[in-house]
Amino acid sequence: MKDPTNIQFPFFKYLLLLFMVLFCHIQLKAQNKQFFIEPHFKSALNKPQKITQIGKNHYLIDFGKAYFGTVVLKSKQVQKDTLIVCVGEKLSDTIGIDKNPEGTIRYQQISLAQLDTNKVETIHLQANKRNSNPPAIILPDSFGVVMPFRYCELVNLQVAIEDIDIRQKAFFYEFNDKASSLFVFFDTFLNRVWDLCKYSVKVTTFGGYYVKSLSEHIPYDADAYIDQWSHYCVDSVYSVARRTNEYSIEHATCPTKWLLYTVMLFYQDYMYTGDILSKVLRNIENLYTS
Repeated sequence: MKDPTNIQFPFFKYLLLLFMVLFCHIQLKAQNKQFFIEPHFKSALNKPQKITQIGKNHYLIDFGKAYFGTVVLKSKQVQKDTLIVCVGEKLSDTIGIDKNPEGTIRYQQISLAQLDTNKVETIHLQANKRNSNPPAIILPDSFGVVMPFRYCELVNLQVAIEDIDIRQKAFFYEFNDKASSLFVFFDTFLNRVWDLCKYSVKVTTFGGYYVKSLSEHIPYDADAYIDQWSHYCVDSVYSVARRTNEYSIEHATCPTKWLLYTVMLFYQDYMYTGDILSKVLRNIENLYTS
């Protein structure tokens, strides 16, 4: 009886496997195509969760959650005077948005010359020089300029607030919100932690890459490996990890050893998807040269 732990495969099977790998690689090179995963960007117009009047013609709008995006509004009436729109991530200790936040917490103030009847106004934010120029990953033109924010203030609003339709235009990458919806624990605190994890992944991958430093908007190889594991736990969309890894091969960050994490990212991608031909072979030459 043969020892099952010492099974010998015929030599021709190894040759056949090698031939298949080489054939696929040659075919890919011959086609000379740019194998890059097309992004699947989404957007949503989120309604306010709470509107509070904090002064004369002065309102605070809370959208409930922070997203990367901008503000869109439409008025049923004309306002000839200037409307000031403030957006930010953090509330002040007194009232309204913190207009001098510390660190990299975002705040902007924009003025509209007037409001026209039933005209959709998209607030045009000011770009951050550091994260909107190379080596930062540039967002699609269709995004415009975006920033993370949850709160909005309308100052000098001279029409009734009921006549203003204001929305948070949020951008995000394709995300399967129902992928892990069956996870329900008897501890409500843990359920909130789970929801926070899903929300965090959805929001921070809005550009289609794992960017650990949002002020730089650059992927970091080793951090991306952690992000990949987190993303795979709460979602069934794997293209963000693939796009990040393909980008990292061509744009490695300064710590030399971090590039080794691209191999680990490829491995986890294969273990979750079984997609080896479209991932490893089309990047095998880059892996060798890297």
